[in-house]
Amino acid sequence: MRYSVANLSKLKRIRMIEFLNKLRKEHGDDDDTVIAINEIELELTSKKYGLIWEEHEERVDEQIKTKVPVFTEVLDKEVIWDGDLPYNFLLEGDNLHSLRLLRKTHKESIDVIYIDPPYNTGNKDFVYNDEMISKEDNFRHSKWLSFMEKRIRIAWELLKPEGVILISIDDNELAALKMLCDEILDEKNYEAIITYVRKTSGKQDSSNFVKSTEYILVYSRAGLWNCNYLKAGEKITKRYNKIDKVTGKSYREVDLRKTGSNDRRQDRINLYYPFYYNSNTNDLFCKSAPLDTIPKGYIEFFPIKSDGTDGSWRWECKTAKDKIKLLTAHIMPKYKRINKWTVYEKDFIDKKEDVRTVKEHTFWDRKEFNSDNAVTDFTNFGFSNKDFSFPKSVELLKHIFELTTNENSLILDFFAGSGTAGQAVFELNKRDGGNRNIILCTNNEDNLCEKVTYQRLSKTIKGYEFKGKKEEVLYEKKLAVKDLENAEQILEDTQDIIEKYKLDYDKVTKKITEGVLKVVGTKIIIKKVEGIKANLKYYKTNYIEKISEDENYNVTEELLKHIVEMVQLEHAIKIDNNEYIIVLTDDDVDKIERDKWDLKNCKAVYISSQVLLTKRQETLFDDLGIESILIPKYYFDNELREAGEL
Repeated sequence: MRYSVANLSKLKRIRMIEFLNKLRKEHGDDDDTVIAINEIELELTSKKYGLIWEEHEERVDEQIKTKVPVFTEVLDKEVIWDGDLPYNFLLEGDNLHSLRLLRKTHKESIDVIYIDPPYNTGNKDFVYNDEMISKEDNFRHSKWLSFMEKRIRIAWELLKPEGVILISIDDNELAALKMLCDEILDEKNYEAIITYVRKTSGKQDSSNFVKSTEYILVYSRAGLWNCNYLKAGEKITKRYNKIDKVTGKSYREVDLRKTGSNDRRQDRINLYYPFYYNSNTNDLFCKSAPLDTIPKGYIEFFPIKSDGTDGSWRWECKTAKDKIKLLTAHIMPKYKRINKWTVYEKDFIDKKEDVRTVKEHTFWDRKEFNSDNAVTDFTNFGFSNKDFSFPKSVELLKHIFELTTNENSLILDFFAGSGTAGQAVFELNKRDGGNRNIILCTNNEDNLCEKVTYQRLSKTIKGYEFKGKKEEVLYEKKLAVKDLENAEQILEDTQDIIEKYKLDYDKVTKKITEGVLKVVGTKIIIKKVEGIKANLKYYKTNYIEKISEDENYNVTEELLKHIVEMVQLEHAIKIDNNEYIIVLTDDDVDKIERDKWDLKNCKAVYISSQVLLTKRQETLFDDLGIESILIPKYYFDNELREAGEL
C-alpha cells in the first residue's frame, strides 16, 4: 500500500485563503481593506520554491522615471589605429544605464558576454546606491541579488540565439547566483561551473581554510553547447596553441624526454647526453659527451626523470642535431632535482591528419591564470595595487575567449573594472589574426574608468614602455620535519645554486614561503611593448530631462544631439562626414545633394526616419554605390511618447 504525504504548507495556505475570503465578504464595502486582502493573498499564492529575496530599487531606477538615459562621446579620448577597422567602445557610468541603451542597439547581437561582478564578500567590495555594503548589512544578499537580477535579465536579451554568458564569482554568492541564473537564463541552458586555481598561497589565519579557487558559471542562450561560439567540443588542434616566429605555423610542445618502459639511463646509454642552452639568445645544441668547459652564458642539462633519477631522451644526439630547429628548452620547476631544464620538440599542426574531438575540463590549474600573474599583467602598465584590487589574468580571459568566440565575435563585459577583457581581446586578435570587437562598461568610482580602464586599453593599442622585473624559480623544495637533520646540507646546496646562476640574473635570492624553500632569479626588464591595431571610442552616460519648465525645451531636439553616439555604437563605426554621414534634417540631405562631389569616399548615409528622400536623392546615392540606412525609431520612441512628443 502506498501512502501520500500531505503538503502541510499548501494546507496552511488553503486555510488562510479561506479566512481571507471570509474577511473579504465581511468588509466588501471597504475598498482599502479589500485591496490589502488581495495583496496578502497574492503573497500567499506566489512562488514558494526557488530564490526569494527582498527586492530593492536603485537610484538609477528612480532617475529614469523623469529622465532619459543617453550616451555622450568624449572626443579627445578616441584612439584610432586604422579608420577602416571597426570600433571598440568603453562606456563610463552605471552599467544598468549602459545596458538599457545597449538593449536598443544590440538586442540579440552579442556573441559572448563575460562579467566579473562584485563578489559581495562583506569586505566593502560591493557598492549599492553609493554605499559600501558590509557584513553587518542585514539586506546584503538581497541588495546584491536585486542588483544582479536586473542586469542579467537585460544581458540575456543582448545575446545572440547561439550566444554564451560566463560569470566569474567566488563562494560568497556562488549558490545564490546559480539559482538566480537558473531562473532567469533557464536551468536547461546551464552548461558548467568551471573551477580554477586563483592562488596557491593565502593567509593561514584568515579562516579555517585557505581559499585558493574561484568559479565561472557558463550558460548558453539556446542550450547549444556545440554551437559556433562555445567550442566545448573543440578539435584537438586547439592544443597547438603556439606560433612559430619563422614559419608562422601553429605547433604544440612535446617533451623530448622518454617516458614509459625503458626510460632509464641504463636502458639506452646512447640516449643519455647533455644539451646546452643560452636563455638570453635561445641558442640550443647537444653533444654526445659532456664538454670540459661550458660556454659562457650557457647551462648544461641531461634528461632527468620526474623522480629525480637519470633518464633518457627519445632521440639520439645525431637526430637532435639534424632537427635542432624543431627543438626548444624550458625550465620545469616540478623536477625534484636541482637541474630542472628539459627539451621540447615543436610538433606542428600540419603533421596531423587525424583530428579528434576533446572536451574542455571544468577544473583549470594553470600557473598563468593565478593572481600573481594577474597582478603582474596589471602593474606592467605602470599601475600599483592601490589603483585596482583583484584584477583577472589576461591569459585566463584569452583562454575563455578562445573557447567561446570565433575571429569575428562581438564580446561584452559590463563589469569591466581594470579592462583585462579588452586587453585579452586585442592580444588574442594579434595572435590569431582575428577581428573580434568588445564593448566594455564600468563606473568611474575613484576615477577608475578614466585613470585605469581607459589608460590600460589606450596603452594596449598605442604601445608603451614597460619597466619591471621577471622572476624565475630556479629551485624549490617542500620542507618536511626530517629535513631539519639535513638543514646544513640543504643550505649549502641552495648557496651553490645561487652561485651557479648569479651571473645570469640581476639578483638571485632564497626564500621560504608556506613551508617551501625557493631560489628565485630576478631580471630587471626595460622594453617597449608594441601596440596592437584596434580603434576605441569613449562614451559617458548622461541624462536629459523628460519634462522642463522651459517652454522652449524640446525633448526631441535634445535626443537628436545623442543620435550619433547610438548609430556609431550599433554599427561600430565613426560618423566622420566622409565615409559615414548622418542626416537628421531635410536641410542636411539638401546640403549633401548640393555638395555631391564630396561623396566620393562615402560608404553609407544614416538617415533619420523624419527625413524623406526625394527620388533624385535616392538615385544619387544608388549611382554612387552609397548605402542608405534608416536610423531606427526604437532608439528613443518610447521616451518621446512618455514626454508627449510622439
